[in-house]
Amino acid sequence: MSVQTRSGNTEKSDDGWSDWSADLKDAAGSQIASPPGRFLQYRVRLTAGAGGVAPALREVSAAGLQENLRPKISALEVIPPGRNRPSPEGGPPPSRGPQGGQGGGGNPKPGPASKRGIQTIQWAASDPNGDDLTYAIYVRGIDETGWRLVEKDLKTTSHAWNTESTPDGTTLIRVVASDLPDNPEALALTAERVSEPFEVDNTPPRVASLRAVPDGGGAFRIEGSASDETSPLRGGEYAVDSGDWRAFFPSDGIFDSRIEAFSFKVTGLSGGNPIVLVRVTDALENVGVGKVVIRAGTK
Repeated sequence: MSVQTRSGNTEKSDDGWSDWSADLKDAAGSQIASPPGRFLQYRVRLTAGAGGVAPALREVSAAGLQENLRPKISALEVIPPGRNRPSPEGGPPPSRGPQGGQGGGGNPKPGPASKRGIQTIQWAASDPNGDDLTYAIYVRGIDETGWRLVEKDLKTTSHAWNTESTPDGTTLIRVVASDLPDNPEALALTAERVSEPFEVDNTPPRVASLRAVPDGGGAFRIEGSASDETSPLRGGEYAVDSGDWRAFFPSDGIFDSRIEAFSFKVTGLSGGNPIVLVRVTDALENVGVGKVVIRAGTK
């Protein structure tokens, strides 16, 4: 009894298929010599032995190794603090306006509270062989050449990244996916994706040059400026003597720059020396605070 094989990439065995191989005669197992292909065909030749006794074929089995294909990372987002997490499978999140809100300009209210310095890295990945994947995350500044490892051997497609050990400035994230869990090291494949540039900013804005100027009728005008080294300012509020916070706009009417001058009127002040607190928020939810004391009898 002997077995021959041939292979091809079309379901019908036509001229594109290989020739029949040499005879495979070891019933315990023989290496298939036909070239790799999508389809395999075999034929068995049975020859009667001495005395005319014909052999009986009960079973034929073939073992093959699927070609390992490279995984794919189809989406990657770095989500700033205070922003809802998107679903990479559902497409990118809405664009972020200059105020840090969705869409265009304006003066939106501050976003939801979030832990300082934490940005969420989220991605979508797949493997054509259905292999399990592990992930590594790297970071570098836009003006740097070397990548620094953030985390490795991740099995989930999101990571809460503490940016406090990363310098402020324009930054890139690289995610590398590996199918090593289901493949020998020599055959494992990787895929990677680099994020769009984004800002890391853990430095609070600065409130400066605060002063209270009498504005008639017991009212005062609070004047000053605010600035941030990295990201645009997105909002401003003030409170008198630990009262409720009230929004104010900068002098040009919109928070959209890293430097903003402001002037707003405060009325209904009680006696004594009331304190006016001023706080400004940048696009990454950092808060800077300043104060000015209104002295009794100020003219």
